[in-house]
Amino acid sequence: MTVRVTNRNEPPIFPTTGDYSFQVAESAAVGSAVSPASAGATDPDGDTLAYSILNEDKNALEINSRTGAITIKKPEHFNFEQVAQQVRFFRIKACDAEFCVEQQCTM
Repeated sequence: MTVRVTNRNEPPIFPTTGDYSFQVAESAAVGSAVSPASAGATDPDGDTLAYSILNEDKNALEINSRTGAITIKKPEHFNFEQVAQQVRFFRIKACDAEFCVEQQCTM
C-alpha cells in the first residue's frame, strides 16, 4: 500500500493579527511611499498574491496590486493643519488563486 499526501492550497498570511500600522510624512508628494512600504502578506505555498485597498474613503492612497507597496495618491489629504481626520482606518486585501484575507490598518 502506498499513501500519498498531496499539498493543498493555504491562504495568505499577514504578519500581525491586530491592526497593521502605517505612517506618512505630512504633505508627502504623489507617489511617496508610506512606512512600512509594503502590506507584507506572504503565502505559505509561494503563490503570487494580488493586493487591494478597501474602505479608504478619500481615495488618497493606492496599492501596487503585485507588490503590496502603498503610496500617496492625493497628498492634500495628509496636510496636518488642514485635515480634520488625523488617523485613517482602512483594510488591505491579499488574494492568491483561491483564498483572500483582509487586514485592518491604521495610518
